[in-house]
Amino acid sequence: MLYRSTSEMFLDRVQQSADNEAYRYKKDGHWISVTWADFGRQTRNIALSLLDLGLGKGDAVAIIANTRHEWETADKAINLFGGITVGIYQTLPANQIEYIVQHSEAKAIFIEDAEQYTKIQEIAGACPELKTLILIDPEGVEAGDWLLYADLAADNQNKELEYGRVLDKLTTSIMAGDTSTYIYTSGTTGPPKGAIITHANFLAEADLLIDAVGINDDDVTISWLPFSHVFQRATTAAGTFGGAPTAFAESIDKLLSNISEVRPTIFYSVPRVYEKAYAKIIEQAENGGALKKKIFYWSMNVGRQVSQLREKKQPIPGGLNLKYGIAKKLVFNKIKNVFGGRVRFIASSGAPIAKEILEFFHAADLLPLEAYGATEITAAVSLNLKDAYRFGTVGKAAKNTDIKIAPDGEILIRGGTVFAGYFKDPERTKEVLSEDGWYATGDIGKIDDDGFLTITDRKRDIIVTSGGKNVAPQNIENMIKQSPYISQAMIHGDKRNYLTCLITLDQETMTSWAQKQRLTVDDWVAFCALPEVVALIDGEIGKVNQSLARFETIKKFRIVPDDFTVEAGDLTPTLKVKRRVVSEKYKNLLDAMYQE
Repeated sequence: MLYRSTSEMFLDRVQQSADNEAYRYKKDGHWISVTWADFGRQTRNIALSLLDLGLGKGDAVAIIANTRHEWETADKAINLFGGITVGIYQTLPANQIEYIVQHSEAKAIFIEDAEQYTKIQEIAGACPELKTLILIDPEGVEAGDWLLYADLAADNQNKELEYGRVLDKLTTSIMAGDTSTYIYTSGTTGPPKGAIITHANFLAEADLLIDAVGINDDDVTISWLPFSHVFQRATTAAGTFGGAPTAFAESIDKLLSNISEVRPTIFYSVPRVYEKAYAKIIEQAENGGALKKKIFYWSMNVGRQVSQLREKKQPIPGGLNLKYGIAKKLVFNKIKNVFGGRVRFIASSGAPIAKEILEFFHAADLLPLEAYGATEITAAVSLNLKDAYRFGTVGKAAKNTDIKIAPDGEILIRGGTVFAGYFKDPERTKEVLSEDGWYATGDIGKIDDDGFLTITDRKRDIIVTSGGKNVAPQNIENMIKQSPYISQAMIHGDKRNYLTCLITLDQETMTSWAQKQRLTVDDWVAFCALPEVVALIDGEIGKVNQSLARFETIKKFRIVPDDFTVEAGDLTPTLKVKRRVVSEKYKNLLDAMYQE
């Protein structure tokens, strides 16, 4: 069935699956399940309340909160009357929040808690359009000119009588080309850009994801990525399209325990989670004793043989299949339990992931499917599939999507998921969107004879050494981060005569290592500078250098005691390093490596 809007799609799902579970969330230690009928009623109540407050079609309403069920309900309520959702990362400082609220002309904002309320109070005077503040969790907030989310979501017959027909007409009037949301980029190279994502964009993305992976009401997903990011919004739209219930994780810190309780059938993530899981598994294997270590690596060797045959669609010999069954019982089932034990596949997008990590999980009987997308193309447009995957690539063009490579290697995309442009910014829109609908991604890549797309690097991130050599830093950084001792790595060297690297350490793994070496970790900064620690990391860098061309090798590195974090501004909300931010922050340290 073709829908005119995501709101129509949502209401159809509510009607079709009224008594089925729509989502669940945890409160006071217990999971609470909500049906599609209740979800629909809450959404309608909030939409009626917003109409009662004077909001209407085309008005922007912001949300600043962690990933939680109130976020999604508010989003769907805003769209229900033709409003435009503006997601704001809760990690942003007040000045960046002010810019987004001003630029989007948001008239109301849903606020998570006291911490976020303090920021909004700070900037409210500079945002004349912002009239309505709605608090989700009012604990710790003094009485003031704000409304309570729970009151807006409550049944109210008077509002239904006054605005019910108005809401129905507004919902019916929404067309596919109408704006659903403004998604603001991280703004590391200037003011954030507000990508205009239409209802048609989300519908096209949901359709291609359903076509690619077959999401249905037998599936269960877990939401933990930021709703302000297109990846989470797109997968949620696909879940609504297919009727799959979602569980809202309590927090990133509790994600693993929530996964073990929910046992999702599909797990979406950015690469950093898989990198950390891989490093942790390897560390446990190395520290598990001689026999356990031997069993682990024997099992992984068997798994890799099976993985290679499966990728080539070749039969598995009986003897190997028997060994594989033993390996599953001894090792692989434990690894699968990290993701709940019943996932059909694990999906990775948002940034490149090392091929070796994908091969590792596949060897362990988990199917990792890497996809490629961006905010401006409403998440994934190129995907590996369960019956058509090639590790090291991001798969083939998705349904109704055209992909081609420009003469300079840039990846160009055309299709129903391509955004409508940047809000209030026609000049920057023209820079990336051609008149015939091709979006210039800024990524460099190539397409092989079988149609599989490989991403080389970001066009703007490619390092050109003083010797004229082009280096793709992300590939090398991914190799470095496979070390269980290393948390983050950022390569530097544009217009320099050799490459250097900033390294942050995995504190948990290094603490365990230090105990075996009889080293104290009382002073973390001093510990990072110990000769033994520097020698360890030098060895890890040396292993990577062995597989690189000479001009790609890391000549010098420095260990940075403070890990890169979203809160410190070093990482994007999807855990990618902000190169320009980090380079400026550690400019003196980087410069020193070229002056010695």
